[in-house]
Amino acid sequence: MVSMSSMLQSPIQALVKPAMWLPFLRKCHSYSETWKIDASPDEFTTSVLNALRCLIEMDDVGSYYDVHTVETEDGFIRIFVLTWAEWLDVIEIKRTGNKVKVSSFSTGLLPLCIPFACLLNCVFFWVPFFDFGFNKTRLEKLREAMSPGILCK
Repeated sequence: MVSMSSMLQSPIQALVKPAMWLPFLRKCHSYSETWKIDASPDEFTTSVLNALRCLIEMDDVGSYYDVHTVETEDGFIRIFVLTWAEWLDVIEIKRTGNKVKVSSFSTGLLPLCIPFACLLNCVFFWVPFFDFGFNKTRLEKLREAMSPGILCK
């Protein structure tokens, strides 16, 4: 169950992304891939959402997934992932032609269950922290769960 504090602060934290402000620190808690695809926008969006359902079923650490934005025509999907401790990670998927840039990143040092954490994370944007590979693992599992034939080798 996600706290009210986290639900209210997630959109703000995802928009501001204080943990991503410093380029040399963001690499500690983010991961990106580029996929080559062979599918229409509708097929790709459906495949991503189906893969997300599989990812949710495989999740054994108690994360909460919220599909925040789906823009099929623009080729953009944003998914909020609140971890068991209510840290906010975001998955962003942006399609351009037959290439897709997929990113997963942590948005702040403090979990959003703490009142005013989205403001405190802006104060502590410079503090380094690690995601212990969770963002990379999440994207790998999402890619593996995609429908066959959508991703090109």
